[in-house]
Amino acid sequence: MQHLFGMVNASGSLSAKCQAANSASAASAVPAVGGAEVPAPGPWDCLMAATAEQYVESPLFFLQSRFDHFQLGSELALPCMVRQSYTPPWKVAICSAAEVRGLKAYAADLRAELSRVVRAPAARRGLYLSSCIILGQTSVNAWTQTKIARVTLQQAWRAWYGGLANESSGKWVEDCPGGLPCNPNVLACAPYTYIASITSISIENS
Repeated sequence: MQHLFGMVNASGSLSAKCQAANSASAASAVPAVGGAEVPAPGPWDCLMAATAEQYVESPLFFLQSRFDHFQLGSELALPCMVRQSYTPPWKVAICSAAEVRGLKAYAADLRAELSRVVRAPAARRGLYLSSCIILGQTSVNAWTQTKIARVTLQQAWRAWYGGLANESSGKWVEDCPGGLPCNPNVLACAPYTYIASITSISIENS
């Protein structure tokens, strides 16, 4: 993202306030939420959602999975996620213990980056954070069948956009045991299996 900022001359299209607050001499860069790498600060940070969000004055509704399929395969490069297809018919994806640790760490970091959104007033920031291995969540099967606390994504969006007349918190966050994918929507969430030990295989259907 540092290289992209200069390559496309992004300074003219990003928030001036954000860039001023994230100068090369700033004290902090993209929030360090557990990763070993902390890049040098600079206005390029304003390309990162976790930084840019702070300078968006309009209300925002965040639709996100803790386990974005593309990011797990193409950015984190987990082989078991690279092998799994984005849409049905699903393939058999067996994750090693190391890959499972990667899944959990990624989800924890993402959750930490969204902490400001979780704390923000609902009228300013809505959030639907599922524990589903998925690329995007706007297909019919994801939009109408994925549920958090019995509320579909479609229902959550309508409640938030309509002003939360039903006194909802405006935040739907799915927490799963062990920090692993657990949403049961088999129509949209990619399944996986993982090797729990040398002698046994444990199955997790997200």
